[in-house]
This record gives sequence, structure tokens and C-alpha cells, in this order.
Amino acid sequence: MIVAVIPAKGDSTRLPDKNLLEINGLSLIEHAVRFARTSERVDGIFVSTDSESIATLAKELGVGTIMRGAELGGEAPLIDVYRHALEAIGGGEITHMVGIQPDNPDRETDLARAIAYAMEKNIDYLFSVDRDGSRNGSLTILSLNALTSEPSLYASSIMDQCTNIHSRRDFLMASRNLSASAGAIMVDDRKIGMDQPVFV
Repeated sequence: MIVAVIPAKGDSTRLPDKNLLEINGLSLIEHAVRFARTSERVDGIFVSTDSESIATLAKELGVGTIMRGAELGGEAPLIDVYRHALEAIGGGEITHMVGIQPDNPDRETDLARAIAYAMEKNIDYLFSVDRDGSRNGSLTILSLNALTSEPSLYASSIMDQCTNIHSRRDFLMASRNLSASAGAIMVDDRKIGMDQPVFV
């Protein structure tokens, strides 16, 4: 059984309410949920959050909600968030967990292929990196072994040149990337495209 967990805290000091900001009419959380649904191998989707507003949105989207305490907010290591999620879901039949951070909405990875690669190669810890090799948080795939033990694990990476949103500038860059892929472009906060209203 493979589950996707979207870690979405409510507080963001540099960009308030970041995970609820919208691009192309969808919040960053909705983009993450849509990405999780691109693979039929994902058996369940959960949003892990400390925010009632985000929990409400998750329920509206038809995905599971895992509430976490303040000790798993802020700069808590994501592995602790994922382990908390495993315990909350009930580890029984889970073999892999897919971590999808909402602040990488213009990700380019094919989720189904990434899952297949991790499983075929018996990779315990697969993570996405930029072209320069820096981890970007777009995607993490963890085996049950990685979730329940400390490393000496088989780890590997895949490239995904996406935007990691921390600031307003990052948000506008991701907006432009997603709009361009949808046949539109962004100018400041306005979208220009064939199906958009005309403005001068």
C-alpha cells in the first residue's frame, strides 16, 4: 500500500498563509493533491497540518486529514512529520510513503514513473533535486524501512527543476511557470492568455 502525505503547516513567516495562496484558481495544497492523484499506485492521500483552515480545505478536497501539534510545526524535520503521519494512519499495510510539499507547484516529475523507479530499484529514500544537485522538497518517496529505522538505507535522487516557494518573488515565478504550461503568461498579478479577459 502506498500513501501520499502532503505536509502543510499553517504558519509561514516569509509568506503568510502560503499554502492557501492560489495559482490558476487552485491553492498550493490543491496543486499538491492533483499531483498525488496522477498516479493510480497511490492508495490514499493525506494532508498533515496544524491549521484548521487547511484541514477544512483537505476535507473539501476529499482527502484524509492528520492534525499535528506545535512540536511538529515550525522547522521540525520532515521525517518526524512523516513518521507521525505513519503512526496516525496506521502502518499496517503501508510499504511506501510519498511526501509532496505544496510549495513546489510547478514540479515536472512524473509521479507514476518515480514510484515505479523507487520500487523496481528497492530504493528506501528517493528525493528530488535541482540541476545543481540541491534538494528542493518537490518529491520524497520513503520505504517503510526508511520510516521506521535510522539510515544505512539505499538512497537515490531524481531531478526536478521546480520553484521552491519561500517569498512573493518565488510565488510569482511559479505562477508564471504554471501559466506558461497552460498556454498563458503572468504579468505582475494578471494572467494573459486566449481564455483570459482583455486588459490594457
